[in-house]
Amino acid sequence: MAVIALIGYMLWDKFTAQEVTGMSQTQAETEVGVKKAADNAHITINTDQAKQVAERIQIIRETKEVPVYVEKTTGKDVEKVSKQYVKDSGADFAIVTDANDKDKEVNLKEIPADKEVVLQQYNINAYKKYIQQVEVGKSTDGYTELGYTINRKITDDGKYLGIGVSNEWNSSENRTFIKLVYSW
Repeated sequence: MAVIALIGYMLWDKFTAQEVTGMSQTQAETEVGVKKAADNAHITINTDQAKQVAERIQIIRETKEVPVYVEKTTGKDVEKVSKQYVKDSGADFAIVTDANDKDKEVNLKEIPADKEVVLQQYNINAYKKYIQQVEVGKSTDGYTELGYTINRKITDDGKYLGIGVSNEWNSSENRTFIKLVYSW
């Protein structure tokens, strides 16, 4: 029964998540705006992450740096194009704003199908896709350890599963370990 409930929750989470959130540029430059977009995508981020993203979005605007993705499309295709940009970039979620009016709230569902729009899309990676680790240590019984692990993100809230190898040695013995690592 628990397995069925878990599968049901995972499906609900996958199909109700909103990867792309439209909002005003002004709101996108706030922790609250970034947190709202993350929550819509069912991505867990902390206050520091939201603050960093908001500051980066503000810097992009202030320096007149063009976001990597500027959508020039119609209301009919805007959601499809936005989701494709998220997928292409490997982002966890995205914020879309009006390119011409920083205070205009963007609602992707309300853009008329035949209206041409120019939107800025900020793709956000809340967590790295891969983390590599190198371990060096010395035990109390005289062994020295050297190891390497590569971890892959397995959940949207920053949990990782990895595989690694390490070697321990002392003056008379050498041992090699293969390990499975779970990180959160």
